Amino acid sequence: MNSMEKKQSSQLEKRVMRRVYFFWCYKKVSGSKMIRLATLATVTAVISAQISLSYVLANMRRMDLDLSSILKYFLNASLQTEGMMQILIGLVAILTAVFIWDMTMGVGRLAKSMANKAVTLRGARRF
Repeated sequence: MNSMEKKQSSQLEKRVMRRVYFFWCYKKVSGSKMIRLATLATVTAVISAQISLSYVLANMRRMDLDLSSILKYFLNASLQTEGMMQILIGLVAILTAVFIWDMTMGVGRLAKSMANKAVTLRGARRF
């Protein structure tokens, strides 16, 4: 093999490995997270169909913009909301927290796994 063939072979190997790593990362990051995200989007859509955000924002514009009045407004609004809507809002809060936690943990696991693979690959190329 001359130097040109070695260079082309090396470039091809890099391109193939980038694709392999891309699909491996995609597989690791997606999975059950997509199901959770779809559930979160569905519940949020149901809530937005039941609550008119334009009316909520219009009512908020009429009040003072200090923290205590905003908290009183949301407390009063939540007390006057139906029980089913309170359950759905709580479900969205829980799903959002779980989704964020799962994504941060997934990224951490992914980084650790990729670091282990890189160490393994470096060690394998020495032989």
